[in-house]
Amino acid sequence: MKDARSCSRKKSMNKKGLLIILGIIALLTVAVAAMWKLNQQEQIARAARPAWTPAPIEKRAPVEELKSIKPVPAFQISPTAASLGPTLDPELFTGSARTAYQIAKEIPETLAEVPCYCHCDRGFGHKSLHSCFKDEHGANCSTCINEAIAAYKMKKETNMSGREIREAIIKQYGR
Repeated sequence: MKDARSCSRKKSMNKKGLLIILGIIALLTVAVAAMWKLNQQEQIARAARPAWTPAPIEKRAPVEELKSIKPVPAFQISPTAASLGPTLDPELFTGSARTAYQIAKEIPETLAEVPCYCHCDRGFGHKSLHSCFKDEHGANCSTCINEAIAAYKMKKETNMSGREIREAIIKQYGR
């Protein structure tokens, strides 16, 4: 009797072990099929993307020139005064800080089109030079003040557009 029970238990354990192995094989099969399907979808997506073609050699910048170009900080394109929000009152400040805040109040759209090269877009999340004057940051930063004054002179003395001012600032500060 003991032998019959023992044999029955062994058969039951063998069946459980076999079921576990079959379950693992089934899971592995499903995983491989899913990976294969994802790979196919990726290949289809890759084929749908346009192929990258490099610029002709004569239009590429020399390596020395590329090394000297800094990343351009954040700026906005064609903002409206309403979308920008107010800057702080210039009367809160003195000297060149007051002048810069007055400029920000007078030509907000222009300053919004200009990147700020103190890189406050990284540290403070500013979206442009205009953002520097929405808080007290602009009062304590000579880069912000100098850029605002330079942008104002370009706007008033030469009637440059925001895009032209941005290009001039990038050329001056981006090296």
